[in-house]
Amino acid sequence: MKVAFVVPTHQPEELHSMFIRSLPHLIPIREYLTICLTFNGPLWTKAAQTCALNEIQEFQGFSVRATQRPFHALPYMIGLRQAAADLMRDADLYLFGDQNLVFTNGTPMYRQSSGFRYLQAIQFMERNSDCAYVMCMGSLGGAAWGTKIKPTTVGMVATSRGLFVRNCYDGQLFPKDSLKIPGALGESVATYHALEWGGWKWGARQFNNPTRHKLHKFVANNAESPLHSLTSRRDGAERYIQNRYADPDWTHNSQRFPKGLNYGKGSP
Repeated sequence: MKVAFVVPTHQPEELHSMFIRSLPHLIPIREYLTICLTFNGPLWTKAAQTCALNEIQEFQGFSVRATQRPFHALPYMIGLRQAAADLMRDADLYLFGDQNLVFTNGTPMYRQSSGFRYLQAIQFMERNSDCAYVMCMGSLGGAAWGTKIKPTTVGMVATSRGLFVRNCYDGQLFPKDSLKIPGALGESVATYHALEWGGWKWGARQFNNPTRHKLHKFVANNAESPLHSLTSRRDGAERYIQNRYADPDWTHNSQRFPKGLNYGKGSP
């Protein structure tokens, strides 16, 4: 399977010190993977872009593609991630990631690397051709799952430790009318979009993935990080999902699938 790792980035230092430096822990999936970057923001000069691409390809040995998009104070994250997906529209799977992911060699309880756990997710989706997505998570709430991947009835979707979404529409990861929605929750828009497609009606979760992710807390009006503002989330992707699926009561925190999605038909 061909996997496109779609990563928008606006901070060269974070991408270098966290994402790129930990890439050796993804060697188990290197043959599947193409890293697709969207450079965004004034810090990504031509020299900085060249340095990042060379380090990924020449020193870490991974296939990489990149594009650049204009900077906005409140990023259109859906559009930025779609721009990365456009670099590889023939991918079988898209892997959502962020510049501040850190891949590791495992945990004291599970001595399996980030790459090995991602490989398990890829193989799971190969075996289960009707599975639309696999969300990779930490240990919270999933200790009893061990290293298993299981279907889920929980509708909350996030990048978390990595999110695999099947390519359903020839590379159109998001609906075209969603590309200029500012703020976060693109993961929900993309996975629900995949679930609309007739062949895939369920998703799964993997717990105890050892990848680390520096998460940002959402607050009512986040002036320091507008992307993580509850206001922009409510007025952006949440409202879009409510309207698209005729479910005005749906929110990200409700942790359920929208009523109009008909989730789970044909799931194991």
